Amino acid sequence: MTATITARVDSEKKREAEAIFNDIGMTLSGAINVFINEVVMYQGIPFQLRRRPLGANNLDAIMDETDAYCRTHSERLTHSQVFGHAREVANAGRRVHA
Repeated sequence: MTATITARVDSEKKREAEAIFNDIGMTLSGAINVFINEVVMYQGIPFQLRRRPLGANNLDAIMDETDAYCRTHSERLTHSQVFGHAREVANAGRRVHA
């Protein structure tokens, strides 16, 4: 017996994944079946989940956000305050506005 799964995914990521699966002789449906079989066999996610490492794009975003933070505060900021804000942005993984 089979079941249908419906999931919303980014259309560009879907196209990229389909191209990769096609190159290795799989369909997207086949890849999803492999993933589900592995989840059942391992009784959990079959790979380690972790935060994405800080890359150049993330670093640029952190610097931009920290620069904006500094420009919007009229008081003189210490290095500690600036670096503290940058650390908050990096740890949150999203924009932080004080």
